[in-house]
Amino acid sequence: MNRFSDLRKAFPFFGRQKEGEERIYLDSAGTSLSLGCSIEAMEAYLNDYRANIHSGGYRSSMQASEAYESARREVARFIDAETPEELIFTAGTTDAVNMAANGWSRGQLGKGKAIVVTQAEHHSNFLPWRRAAQELGVPFRIIPVTEEGGIDYSKLEEIIDADCGLVAVTALSNVSGEVVDMESVIARAKACGARVFVDGAQAAARIPLSVRKLDIDFLAFSGHKCYGTTGCGILYGKRKLLEKLPPFRLGGGMVQWVDEKKAEYASLPARHEGGTPDIGGAVALGSALHFLRETGMEAIYRHECMLTKACTDALAPLAGVQIIDVTSRPHCGVVSFNIEGVHPHDAVTFLDSKGIELRGGLHCAHPLHTALHWNGSIRASFGIYSTEEEVETLIREIKNCIRFFR
Repeated sequence: MNRFSDLRKAFPFFGRQKEGEERIYLDSAGTSLSLGCSIEAMEAYLNDYRANIHSGGYRSSMQASEAYESARREVARFIDAETPEELIFTAGTTDAVNMAANGWSRGQLGKGKAIVVTQAEHHSNFLPWRRAAQELGVPFRIIPVTEEGGIDYSKLEEIIDADCGLVAVTALSNVSGEVVDMESVIARAKACGARVFVDGAQAAARIPLSVRKLDIDFLAFSGHKCYGTTGCGILYGKRKLLEKLPPFRLGGGMVQWVDEKKAEYASLPARHEGGTPDIGGAVALGSALHFLRETGMEAIYRHECMLTKACTDALAPLAGVQIIDVTSRPHCGVVSFNIEGVHPHDAVTFLDSKGIELRGGLHCAHPLHTALHWNGSIRASFGIYSTEEEVETLIREIKNCIRFFR
């Protein structure tokens, strides 16, 4: 048994399955299974020191506040942020992107400059920026994908120019599994004076990310894709940018003073965290990220790349199977494909009957599927708990699926 097979013990899901009813979970790109330590961290908050944060001088509130801020410090270590104050807790990646896009369109940062996205983006990193461009009255530009489904890097210089104010790009495609060439995209954006927003929803739990080494201006990701729980996510921003960004969520806890004429907003990070946050989700996320750091992100990356290659190598020779295969770039954690003559939903239903859980559809990435002239795809996505044996079972049942429908 290898190291990553041993890690399955850290996930209650596997210990709770009944003999003969085991499930192979291959939808980690949709939401990952929760680590036992993240569940325990949330339960400790709910059971032992349930109280609001930063609002009382009593013991439970102070304990909740310390756990919450400790989680923020863990996030800062995980992505190599300069200070914890650059981390804003959100409801998830979608919420974080909307916060940034709303602030961009309402403030001074985005005035008069085009916004650029790629055709490979999840809707969460596409729609908010398109609306921001519409509200600002600036061009909305799209870097296309190639015929194979990967970002067309030959178009960077043409589309990202001196008239560009912001580039929003995923770090890892939720459809193709492409590990995006962040260095090239960011270098081109910086050369043109543009800011960079990175959607790290798929990347955060799969590849090492350093916001300082990459010179990322904004980064968003979700707890539920990092082996935490749903309802909590992160918006990272460089301090000087977060201070210029108008608050998106107004309410309690984010002001120093309010009267009928004016409001004085609090300092970072509180100015962007109006209202009561998901405290339990935050401490769960902190615990999960600590686990990932201790496991080692380089090792996790190698493990998921190995599984991805094993899956694509086994699918490639199968007659009638077409893979979104970006061969020129590394792949990690996600494989999407189609079976000729079989609707993705039918294939997913068949595989579910064999105990394999994966996803069929457009994966909230209509522009990418449209570019490929696909009406949907079947997506297998892996986690740190996924094994080579599970990939072998998947391939065997895909072969059975092909025979069944033909």
